[in-house]
Amino acid sequence: MELWDLASMFWAMKGVTGGDGKQMTVPIGNANVPTRSDGVAVKWDPVKSKQLFAQLKKDEKVTVS
Repeated sequence: MELWDLASMFWAMKGVTGGDGKQMTVPIGNANVPTRSDGVAVKWDPVKSKQLFAQLKKDEKVTVS
């Protein structure tokens, strides 16, 4: 990352911390699915997560819950 990129990111994040930002969680499918050796993993719901990221990418209103 170059200094200009860092400065640009700083100014973008400054607007989010002003209270106008929103947070959300990616919809999950089967929670607590055992993995090979890592214990437990949380998997995203494949359909809803794809819809969520598409809406975010297009700067649309998020309708996924």
